[in-house]
Amino acid sequence: PYTVKLYRYNVLYATKTAKVKNITFDSLPVGSYYAKAWGDGATGNAFGKSKTVNVVPIPGTLPATAIGATKATLHWTLVSCAKFDSIYYRVHGTTTWTQKNTVGNKDSLAITGLTASTTYDWQVAAVDSANGIIARGPFSPIAMFITTTTPLANGNSDNSTGAATGTSFNNRITVLPNPAVNYFVIKYFASVHEKVTATLIDVNGKAVWNSGLIDGVSLDGRRVRVDQFAKGIFYLKIINENGELMATAKLVIAK
Repeated sequence: PYTVKLYRYNVLYATKTAKVKNITFDSLPVGSYYAKAWGDGATGNAFGKSKTVNVVPIPGTLPATAIGATKATLHWTLVSCAKFDSIYYRVHGTTTWTQKNTVGNKDSLAITGLTASTTYDWQVAAVDSANGIIARGPFSPIAMFITTTTPLANGNSDNSTGAATGTSFNNRITVLPNPAVNYFVIKYFASVHEKVTATLIDVNGKAVWNSGLIDGVSLDGRRVRVDQFAKGIFYLKIINENGELMATAKLVIAK
């Protein structure tokens, strides 16, 4: 029979013996693992050793909030049993990441020292450790947010940057060009697996255009012709599948 010993943080965690070449260890807690396998019942040094594998779940990213000119609060789904979380962020289009670690297992982190009117990428990974060994899980998909135009917007709960720019609450949506003459393009920074509905509403509260429920990612870059609308002021609202307002932007149609 084959004997396999599974080690967690260099400490023996479990042993199994079988006459097959595939042995499964399930329901493993977060940690750093490797295995040793013997063909002689684990009586000597003739064994094979696996590579080290980190068993850590991937956090899911949520919309950034409290976005100002120089700060933002990043949110993610809590991963149980992790010691802390490692957050990396950078200016969109660059290659250098800044790293911040939480103190304890958290589901958010406020970052400061950002640059106004700038798009940022960010991602997060859960981390566990023991016996001087770090087990960091895979990073979440990259999410994005945009800082506001002026430091005066810091602390403003809805982070509106003004109608002229078409930049929205939560800084997750922009409509360009604004004013629109022939068409406008929606730029929307979606969360992972987010489903949303975009609705264009006139000043009287009447919906004049609706995207239907679609993936938030597919909304980004959507081009809408304006010849079907009257001249005037409109509001583009993004609602998620739970009916929650995710973002809104003011749009002027001039034709």
